[in-house]
Amino acid sequence: GLHKKRYDPAWMPGHATEFCRPSFVRLLSETGFRLVKWQTYSHKPVMNCIYAGIPVGNKARALIRKIS
Repeated sequence: GLHKKRYDPAWMPGHATEFCRPSFVRLLSETGFRLVKWQTYSHKPVMNCIYAGIPVGNKARALIRKIS
C-alpha cells in the first residue's frame, strides 16, 4: 500500500524490514525489551483460524514490554 502519490514529493518511502520471530526477539533483548506476545495474522478469516494454532503467517503483530 505504499504509493508515491500519497506522500510529500520530498519524501520517498524506503524499504520496510521484516523480521522473523527469532531475530525480532534478539533485537528486543539487545535494546532492553522483551516479547510479550507474537501473533501472525491474515486478512482472510479462515487463515486466521489456522494461524492461531500454527504461527506461520507472513504478517505479524507483536506486543513488547520495556525491561525495567
